[in-house]
Amino acid sequence: MRFFGAKITRHRTLPFAGGFSAEAVAWRERIGTNNGTISDAKLAIIDNNFFKPALANGNILNQLDRLNIYAGLSGFQVAANTNLISSSFYVTPVSSPAFTNNGYATNGTSYLNLNYKLFSNGVKFQKDNNSFGAMILSPAFAVDFLRVMGSRDITGAGITALIRGNGNLLNANSTNSYSTNSVAAYLPLSGWTLIASQRSNSSNFKSIINTNEININTSSGGSAINNLDTFELTVNGVGTPDGSYDTRPHGASFHGSASLDIQAIRTLLFNTITALLV
Repeated sequence: MRFFGAKITRHRTLPFAGGFSAEAVAWRERIGTNNGTISDAKLAIIDNNFFKPALANGNILNQLDRLNIYAGLSGFQVAANTNLISSSFYVTPVSSPAFTNNGYATNGTSYLNLNYKLFSNGVKFQKDNNSFGAMILSPAFAVDFLRVMGSRDITGAGITALIRGNGNLLNANSTNSYSTNSVAAYLPLSGWTLIASQRSNSSNFKSIINTNEININTSSGGSAINNLDTFELTVNGVGTPDGSYDTRPHGASFHGSASLDIQAIRTLLFNTITALLV
């Protein structure tokens, strides 16, 4: 049950209210609607390090369907689960993944349901025009195969997912199979790391680790993108977890269009998470 009256009382006076962006205030209201809170100090950090510079950039907030920041919000789990972009796609933890100041991590069989279906919910995210990724704390590439996030349909014709392998990043973007990108040149990866994918046409897409963007010459599949809920910390395999859960903490994740400034959002999320953890 959501207590709308309690939300109005909770946010009546705020010492920082005059300095918050409209986007930060709207996110705080959505948190209240979800029966949660966010402190003035945490909201100010996120506003100053993410919302305001993202607005100034012009190709971040308007190119996203969803974005969640998990890290640095210990004690404010509802805020972590609340989409920064809209009132849709509230994140549901399944089987109690650990939620700490480093964000979410699996306990071995737990994961996040992002409640976001690529085909029916994607507005900015389209089959041949998309970006998606996660900020992960010091991801290792020593075990086959740890599912970062994604979904695949029953035929395998529509896969959109990221997987950490032994020395490889497996990346599927509107395809019927995974493409493999060796990560040996980038290892070891220390600190908050962006693992992402970006497709701007039907012919190829990018496999991304931080500033390293590798072009993958794989065309998108002949069928539409799948319409299953996207999972994080594993992959939704036809409605159930695909196993091999990602064991490293996730600090943030997002889905949007190919026009999303991927390196700018990486920088802003890194700066925001760093500031939140101080």
